[in-house]
Amino acid sequence: MLAQAVTAFDVFLTVDQNLQFQQNLMVLPLPAVVLAAADNRFETLAPSAPVLLRVLEQRLARELVRIESSGRMVRLPARPLEP
Repeated sequence: MLAQAVTAFDVFLTVDQNLQFQQNLMVLPLPAVVLAAADNRFETLAPSAPVLLRVLEQRLARELVRIESSGRMVRLPARPLEP
C-alpha cells in the first residue's frame, strides 16, 4: 500500500501509533508522520496542527516523525525491524 502511495504523495500521515512496529522503516518508500493522540477525533488532533505544519514545511528524509500530543516531535530514522 505505501509503495503505491509514493507515486501520488510526498508524506504518509497517520494516527496509527503502531506503524513503526508494523513497517520496515528501511524500505519505507516515503516519509511517515504519526500523530500520537488518545483518539482520532478532530478536537484531539487539532492542537497538533501547528507542529504538523512545521514538520511538513521541512524536507523530510525517509523517516518516521512522531508528533506527541504534548507537541514534542520525535524523529525515527529508517532502520530494519528487530527480529
